[in-house]
Amino acid sequence: MKLKIFTAIKRTSAGILLFAFLVSGLAACDGQEKQNTVLTPSPKVQENQSNANTSSPEMQGGQESTITDSPEVQEQEEDNIGYEVKGDVVYVTGTRGFGYGFGREETGGNGVVLWYVDGQDAKKMFIEKDVQLNWLEEDVDSDVTNYSSNVAGCPFLSEISVDEENPLMYAKDGLLYLYGPHEENGLYACPVARKGRVKIPDGEKIIWSCALNGCSDITSVYIPKSIQGIGNAAFGDMMSCKSIEVSEKNRYYKSIDGVLYTKDGEVLLAYPSGKKQKGFRIPKGVKYIASGAFMKANYLEKVILPESVKFIYESAFRSCDSLSSVEIRGEVEYLAYKAFYECHYIKNRKKLPKPTDSSAMPENGWRYEYNYFDLSSKDWITGYRGLGR
Repeated sequence: MKLKIFTAIKRTSAGILLFAFLVSGLAACDGQEKQNTVLTPSPKVQENQSNANTSSPEMQGGQESTITDSPEVQEQEEDNIGYEVKGDVVYVTGTRGFGYGFGREETGGNGVVLWYVDGQDAKKMFIEKDVQLNWLEEDVDSDVTNYSSNVAGCPFLSEISVDEENPLMYAKDGLLYLYGPHEENGLYACPVARKGRVKIPDGEKIIWSCALNGCSDITSVYIPKSIQGIGNAAFGDMMSCKSIEVSEKNRYYKSIDGVLYTKDGEVLLAYPSGKKQKGFRIPKGVKYIASGAFMKANYLEKVILPESVKFIYESAFRSCDSLSSVEIRGEVEYLAYKAFYECHYIKNRKKLPKPTDSSAMPENGWRYEYNYFDLSSKDWITGYRGLGR
């Protein structure tokens, strides 16, 4: 059985710095905009917060702690297991669920992994004021990164609310956002059952990896001028999405026929899964195909890559079920081993370049060139369930 341990921010020096700011230095965020709480904590949740020693048979999905400080500490950690489902609402309550710290061997780390919250019938999620997100890392027993919604355990979720006193997270229009230590606030999770058009408000700066992944009923996404960081597979597996729009005033990104690129046109970031054209010719000048860029583009049957394409990253064409022809006209310098993962019907696969050994991944990947944040590590935005480049 595969063990999946995830980290919300990549374990780089900058990631650790970012984590430290997020969990201990966010008092300066008090003046920033937050959405009023839509839901109120249940009596059971309030009781758990006031008395951590009270066990709850309704709580689910936790992991037993192995800390041996004292029986009282152990009891607190075992009881506070992360979330409680009550009717059609899942209350995210704990700060010690799933117990992984900075290293895989460490237990008892603070935080809840939202991806593990199991609310199969929940339509709403309420996140308490003391909830923190846990560190996440790549899959341990797999060379395939797990790309899916950040709230994948709640397939019918349509709304997320956050206690207005939570210093790490906030909600707007039912979507979940994170504060950043350098004001790089941004979209972290869109409810899977959200429908229609999503317009990210101006002022947000990040769209985290997998933020809208798997939202199959969203028809289009609007990116405002303020966005300057977009993670891996942020728009993957959105089967109804036909267009990703970008403000003309955005300095970093642009949209051509609904497809998302960096402003200079060298990086293709996202091809909407719901576009119904059968063939796509990647524009000349594109040098990089980002991780998860064509994920679940099931209408595509043929794709042509021009001579300018040199780097094709992990899961770039993952699960394109109808893809039967891939024409690569140039000499590719780096082709990720799983770039065409689960593309079962490519007829000319033997003519494609051989995948590059993972150890040969370019040390200075495209995100190093497109670092829009003044941080020491230039790829931390992709650290969430990704390889970081």
